[in-house]
Amino acid sequence: MLGIGYAVAEGAIESNARVTISSSSSSKVESAIASLRNSYPSAIVAGHACDLSKSTVESDLKELFGKVKDIDHIVVTAGDKPTTGPVENITYDSILATGQVRFIAALLIAKVGSKHLKKSPDSSITLTTGSVALKPKPGWSVLGSFAAGMHGMNRGLALELRPIRVNLVSPGPLDTEFWKDYSDEERKAIYTGVAEKMPTGRIAKRKYTCTF
Repeated sequence: MLGIGYAVAEGAIESNARVTISSSSSSKVESAIASLRNSYPSAIVAGHACDLSKSTVESDLKELFGKVKDIDHIVVTAGDKPTTGPVENITYDSILATGQVRFIAALLIAKVGSKHLKKSPDSSITLTTGSVALKPKPGWSVLGSFAAGMHGMNRGLALELRPIRVNLVSPGPLDTEFWKDYSDEERKAIYTGVAEKMPTGRIAKRKYTCTF
């Protein structure tokens, strides 16, 4: 949770917004809420678990948004550990599993969540995708297909859900807790490979301090 989604929650709280967060487990939600309240004691923040990897995702989302009710903005940053590998190893099931959280759930969030948004340009849905959509690499054909598909999804939803605003952000690689399930060697290999292609020589950090 301490990644882009957490940073979005921080920014929203700093703008005096009432924030509701969601993650795959109650423990993650509770941990994030405790951390946010520690940093922002007066914040109005709540949270509910919703596992987007389950086949019951649509009904689970209906239950989630039923608890939240009226909202102004939805930001979708959900992701899971990338499944990569050569094309000859992919299967029907692996294709579906790869797109479950990043594509299928995102589309269903827009479907279910939009019913709880005011039909106004003051309301918005912000989706996220990966840089592999525009910069393909070997072994990432399935994930890259779903990442690229998010661009088409965004354009379609922007028309279908108007006047609600629908936008897509491709933040690129970030050093966050998303990579915590990887070994030190795996992270080092990923970070080094990506950093070599970045103008800054390193991948982005979730938060930094400027000094003048």
